[in-house]
Amino acid sequence: MLVICTIIADISTLALWLPSTQVFPQAGQALFVLYAIMYGAFAGAFVSLFPATLVELFGPQHFASVNGFLYMARGLATMLGTPVAGAMVKHSGALVPKSYLGMSILTGGLLFGASLGGLWIQRESKRA
Repeated sequence: MLVICTIIADISTLALWLPSTQVFPQAGQALFVLYAIMYGAFAGAFVSLFPATLVELFGPQHFASVNGFLYMARGLATMLGTPVAGAMVKHSGALVPKSYLGMSILTGGLLFGASLGGLWIQRESKRA
């Protein structure tokens, strides 16, 4: 379920948020609202299914150390990601949808990488 939800979040980012930065304001707003609904419905899996996936992959005896390491990595990414995303948004007096083009590409690319990683882990765990 985690992999499926990640793929759907990625598709919604690339199919809805990315185009919403390039079209006329009314159409872009509708696409962005639809994106917010889709992403909001499926991105919750990152938080809720992640611990269960770690237990399934590494076992309950290794959960604390693996979970701690991965949350540390997520914390570092959060500390770096927010300033990078802010730097990507170009301020031209007022924020316009086109200002978010780079951020939507970055988000879609990172979700795509996470989807590929999830598919790889899923394949490797079936081999073992």
